[in-house]
Amino acid sequence: MFILSLTLCASQLAQPCAFAQGGELYSETTYVPQYGLLSDSQLRFVFWNQEPGALYVAAALQRQDKTSTDQDDLYSENLAMVVLGTRIRVWESLTAFIELRTEERSRGGFYAGNMWQYPVADKNMFSEFYGEAIILPSFHNDPVSTFWFKQGLRFNPSGIFLDPYLEVYLRRSPTPDLGRDTDQARVGLRTLHSQGAWTAGLLIYQSYAAGDEPNHEEALLFIAGGF
Repeated sequence: MFILSLTLCASQLAQPCAFAQGGELYSETTYVPQYGLLSDSQLRFVFWNQEPGALYVAAALQRQDKTSTDQDDLYSENLAMVVLGTRIRVWESLTAFIELRTEERSRGGFYAGNMWQYPVADKNMFSEFYGEAIILPSFHNDPVSTFWFKQGLRFNPSGIFLDPYLEVYLRRSPTPDLGRDTDQARVGLRTLHSQGAWTAGLLIYQSYAAGDEPNHEEALLFIAGGF
């Protein structure tokens, strides 16, 4: 469930992402009926920034409140980790990263994403994608690959973004320890609010999965920003 842990810092608002020297916080909590609450947070300090790259140190926390009999190993325990990382913008939003983490959770890979807003008749629509390929060598030498595409409407009452959307969500994993393969269609609502350099969002959606995976509801709450 780590798809957003290294997401574009402002893709949700269709603003350009910039690496800033200073502090960064990203925290997400996901509710999945089968697993309960899964929380993943990272407080980073970027101590060197020279486009197209940056170096940072961080403290990362991982927590879950329920253990399922088929819970994957990635989220099988609560962890507090020290992180030393680097990220390099390769092209446009395509970014490479490496993170050396304690607790045998080091990772590296690539991620990219973007969002486009455009009017259709009298409606403001958006298209959005995100993809990542991440290797966790303590578990497997092949990457976990995730991709999603959202298509929706954007409303902006009183400074709050309301985004009803349809989504295609795909994930491929080399081992069940890092999660199962899944093909899902989703129907959801995203609520976003931005204040200065900070953004908070809540996503609530219904997943319709292919194969024998049961359909289910999920919710994701996140906060991200810099200081």
